[in-house]
Amino acid sequence: MADASLINIGLSGVRAHQSALSTTGQNITNANTPGYTRQRTNFETQVTAGLGSGMQGVNVAGIQRIYDAAAVNQLRTDTSAFARYDTLNQQISQVDSLLADEASNLNRGFEAFFGALQSAANSPSSLPARQLVLSEAEGLVTRFQSLDGRLRDQLDGVNRQIAGEVDAINQLAGSIADLNARLGPMQAGDANANALLDQRDELLRQLAEKVDIATVQDGELGMNVFVGKGHPLVIGANATPLRLSESGDV
Repeated sequence: MADASLINIGLSGVRAHQSALSTTGQNITNANTPGYTRQRTNFETQVTAGLGSGMQGVNVAGIQRIYDAAAVNQLRTDTSAFARYDTLNQQISQVDSLLADEASNLNRGFEAFFGALQSAANSPSSLPARQLVLSEAEGLVTRFQSLDGRLRDQLDGVNRQIAGEVDAINQLAGSIADLNARLGPMQAGDANANALLDQRDELLRQLAEKVDIATVQDGELGMNVFVGKGHPLVIGANATPLRLSESGDV
């Protein structure tokens, strides 16, 4: 009886540590997988009931993700801030380059126009001076029109980019809602649940690159997602798609 008990204890240890080795192998194999979270096998003492009951080896309590929710939320916040300011910098740089270009900026046009006005004021009866004022005024108007056209082209590009980003956000929201639905019947510590949670976190990171998000835990494994000033994007297994208004607002 004692020998059988020792054998059972030994077998439970072999099985438990075999699971731990599998988890370690999974961690090594996925070291470069985007969004993968390192996992750890947790053990618990195996207890039997009935006559002669007691401790009978070890059980695998579950596979735990090594996960810091506060750090992940901060990463999403910083990712959104970086993406927002990076996009702003790209657009401002285009405007800055346009206004700093000698061929298109307004400074030279104004200088030439007011110089012509001063010459005309000094020689009001001079026809060439008057003609120069008209010529420089037309040149200044041309510069304004050129700037207006290029700024409108940039605005159109921004609007097209926004429309594309809205489509991408809606696709990500649908994928997150689908993962919430698949995670619904699962329990924490399940290897399949851990893989789905990693996928969802990666999708949330990608979503944070496109829009400011806030997440709220829904039950054990669910996640609700809000954007902007609290607009619900994903609630459980349901996604609310964003749409562009006629004014271009989301």
